[in-house]
Parts: sequence; C-alpha cells; structure tokens
Amino acid sequence: MTLGCGHEGIAAGETCEHLPTQPAGGYIRCFTGKGWHHRLCCMTCRTAEAPSWRDACAACLQKVENEDCWEGIEGQPEVMERASGLTFAHAAVALPGLRADEMIDIRALATAGCWMALDTRGQLWHADFHQQKATLLRARWPEDIGPVEALELHVSADGRFAAIVQCVGSHGVVFDLANDEVSSATMRLARGDYHCDVSPFSIAFFIHEGRTLLVHPTDWNRLDISDPATGELLTPRISPNNGDAHFLDYFHGRLLASPDGHWVAEDGWVWSPTGYPRAWSLREWVTRNPWESEDGQSLQSMPWRAYRWSDPMCWTGAHVLAVWGYGEDDQWMIPAVTLYDVRSGEALRRFAGPETAAAEGTDWRAAIARPGGALVFDQHLFACSERFGISVWDIADGVCLHRDATLKPLRHHAIDHVFLSAQPDGFFRLSRLEGAAP
Repeated sequence: MTLGCGHEGIAAGETCEHLPTQPAGGYIRCFTGKGWHHRLCCMTCRTAEAPSWRDACAACLQKVENEDCWEGIEGQPEVMERASGLTFAHAAVALPGLRADEMIDIRALATAGCWMALDTRGQLWHADFHQQKATLLRARWPEDIGPVEALELHVSADGRFAAIVQCVGSHGVVFDLANDEVSSATMRLARGDYHCDVSPFSIAFFIHEGRTLLVHPTDWNRLDISDPATGELLTPRISPNNGDAHFLDYFHGRLLASPDGHWVAEDGWVWSPTGYPRAWSLREWVTRNPWESEDGQSLQSMPWRAYRWSDPMCWTGAHVLAVWGYGEDDQWMIPAVTLYDVRSGEALRRFAGPETAAAEGTDWRAAIARPGGALVFDQHLFACSERFGISVWDIADGVCLHRDATLKPLRHHAIDHVFLSAQPDGFFRLSRLEGAAP
C-alpha cells in the first residue's frame, strides 16, 4: 500500500505532515506513552494543537534522522512492569578492625566471600565476609603523591594486584600483593593535569592468555597496557601531535573490561564538551596494533550526548554492552538502557525506566568522581541509584521485576551474587536477590 510519505511498503513509524518531504531545520521525538512508540515532529507542528500524522517507511525515517537535527524529546516511553516473587534478603556483618563508615572504596575479588577495601587512612585491607575477618595489608597510599581523599580502588580478579588512583586527579599507584612483605609500588601512574578534574581516571585490569595486564592513562588522550608486576610497557608508540595520523582528540573516561578480557569500553568526551561512549578490542590492541585505542579497526563509538559523559555501563555478555541514557543532550536525556553489540556498534534493543541518578543536589563534578549509580548484570540487570534505590530488570523484554527504594548498594560481588552497603554503625550489609521471576 501507499504510505503517507508517498512510498509503497510497510509503515516503520509516523511523522508529521511536513516530514520528510520538506526541510524542517530540526525535529522532536514525541513519545506516546505506549511502549517505545513515538512520532517524529517538525518544529512547526510541535506547537500545533493537533498535528497531522502520517505513516512513513523506514527509508524516510532514516532520511529525517540523517539530514535533520534531533532537537528534543516530548512525552515519555512506557516503563514496563511485571509482578514477580523477587525480593532482597539482607544480612548485617561486622569485620573486626574494618568499619564500613571508615572505608573509601571496596572491590569484589573472584573468590567467594572475599573483597579488598581502602580505608580513610589510605590502607588496604583483605576482607573475608564468610569468615568475618579483615586483614590489614602492608600496601598503602603514598603520602608524597597527595592527601588521602577522593581516591578510588581497583583490583585484579585474583587479588594479586591493587591500584589506588585519584578519581579525578593525575596520579595513581599499583601494588603487587603476592608478597606481603613488599609494600613498595611496582608502578606509579600519571596522566598529566589537562582537564583531569572533569574526567575519571581511566584504569582496568584484565586477563590475557592467563596473564593479568593493566590498562592505564599516560596522557589526557592516551591509554597504554602494561604488566603490573614489572611496569613493562606493552603498547609502545610515539605520541602524535595534533593533525598527525593517529592523533586522538578525546578525553578518556572510566574503563570497563569485558568479563572474558577481550573488549574494553569507556565513556569519555570531546569538545564542546560531548560524551562519546566507545569500545574496542583488547586482544587486537595487545597483540597486533598499539594504535587500537586511537583508531583501530575494532573501535566502535556509540551515540554521542552533549554535555554528558561518564554514565553507567555494564557488560551483559561477552560482547554486549548496556549503556544508560537515551537522548543527545543532557537537558532532555531520559532514563533508559540500550544494549549494543560492540563488534558492530549496532543497537540491539532498548527499554525505558532504569534510574542511576546520584543523590539530590549532587554537583556534576562530584558525580563524575562518584557517579552515585551503576548498572550491574547478574542474570538480571540491576539499576542502582543513590536517589531511587535499586530496580531489577529482565533484559530480554525490558520489564521491571522489582524495586527497593531503601537499598542503595556500593558494590556487587559476582561470585556470591550479593550487593554490599555501608551502614552508619560501622556494619556492612549484604543483600541478595531471592525468589523466582515469572
């Protein structure tokens, strides 16, 4: 049949009467509140009381999106909910010597019950929640680098290596904890001071062919891979000047290695500023092309967001990345999650509703250092928020299965399937999802 756009075929969506046949100078995506259904509306029809809508083919919709500017969102997509038998069970745990309210950061290890924590004195602890035991390690933040504030902890899965970095600063330090008698660092990290106050420190451990390696920054626009045991640089190359081949005009952001160590993702930014989530192959980078993080063939960029970066992401599979937020501008970003295949950059599906917002009144610079929210995948997708608590989602159909506004966890342990929270009385709280989802 002939569609409203003048072409024959199957309707792929709706536009106002002026799109896509007339120059529009911009369009609005208008959600109807029914699923993800929306219409594309020109700026003139935006103010009309009753716009005239027409069916359009996929080619015409793509033409509008390619040739006109997306200027905003009106309305909201439907947030799908389904009753379930899911609920969180909680247990309070005390660790002698390590108080939850004196902890800066904590990270899960790939051993049941085991975590590594950084306290307010810059000291590292090994915490075993199954044994209810905390062991103070010899490694600690070096005082000559700077004060013990705004620090972040990163650990290798086996607990051998630990990196302490300034969240939005220039420096970091790496320890090899295999020998507890050795408290000196194997690596000192530095990324320069060019706008480092608005970009999270880029660092991630991963395993390649049975060997733990470290991705870390060596400048505002350069990442490298090193051996954390020796400090050996594994991606040597000459840093290009602006205008040269391989020059990357991009401020690196928080890194997230895939569970199998084959990919890494980040959400950094470019001027003016605009956030650009990206992903590329760690395997290609470490074995074949030292320029892979700049412009390698595996590099994929997800849709940009004006004035917004460092949003939550998580891996839901070996090469599927969940990215929070939908929209091209911070002013009209809506809560949603999109799943991308990082091999192609293709958006597989998206759904509305997951909230990862920081606490009310959090300054945007503070939110970059401490996002206040996270996405976690453990059979279900969990959206964690300082403001809204935690919600549980079925990624197959984008339906919310459970919400708990009182649970605002710090970290997740993949082996134990528990979320960890800090209580004001110094106790830790472990929360586990129980019950069966329909």
